Order: sequence, then C-alpha cells, then structure tokens
Amino acid sequence: MKYVLIIMTIALMGCVNTDVYGEIDPNDMTILVPPGNGRLVRDCKKILQKCGWKTIVKSRNHRFTEFSGNTSDSYDIYKVRYELRVYAEYVDLGLDFSPRINFSFTLIDNETGEEVFASGGTGSQRAARNRFKQLIGCSVD
Repeated sequence: MKYVLIIMTIALMGCVNTDVYGEIDPNDMTILVPPGNGRLVRDCKKILQKCGWKTIVKSRNHRFTEFSGNTSDSYDIYKVRYELRVYAEYVDLGLDFSPRINFSFTLIDNETGEEVFASGGTGSQRAARNRFKQLIGCSVD
C-alpha cells in the first residue's frame, strides 16, 4: 500500500526539467508570443499580461528585406526584447482524471540571441502554468 501511494503521488506531480541560463531584464518586458489560444498558449499570454508584460503576437508578415548591391538580408522587425516558444500536447488523464500534458517553454533574449530558460515536462496544465509563473517571476493569480 505504501508503494502505491508513492507511485500515485509521483504520477500526480509530474516531471519537469528546467535549465536557467540568464535573467529577465525588468526594465524591458516586451515579448513576442505565438498566435492562437489553444492549450497552454492562452494561459501563458494571460499570465504575461497580468504580470505587466507587453505582448506582441508573432506574424510572418513582419519580415523586412534589405537589398545592398548583389546581396539581400531578411530579418524580423519586431521591437521586442524576448520571444516565448510554447509547446503543449495532451497525452492522457491523470489519476485525478485531469488532463496530463507534455509541455515545454523556452524564453529567448532577442538582444543576445541566447536562451534565458528552457523548461519542459509532463504534468497537469495547472502545474505547467505554475511552473511558467515561477520562471518569469510572477506571483499574480
């Protein structure tokens, strides 16, 4: 019986791996977010907005091409410091019958081109939201 309780607790908690490589600059809280409102994307956008971030939705129409002689350069013209990439896929039901998802978050600093953090795992959507709030340093519900 003791082992069953341990296994059930681990299954409900899920598993999350996180690597933090840098810090968020609190003076520049502009972020490029993916379009859509499915799964975890909508939750992340709401959390960011409640925590004071200015969110801009990524669109492929924001490309700029500059020509110079025989060469050309194409680049995004977003004026944002960070870019968020979110992945979520429902995999099954947990022991409490809530949906379990595979998820990952990556925050990229557009100024340096480096990852600020990368986190992923399997668990409930609520656990994924809470982990995201921790990573961006937000305590708003």
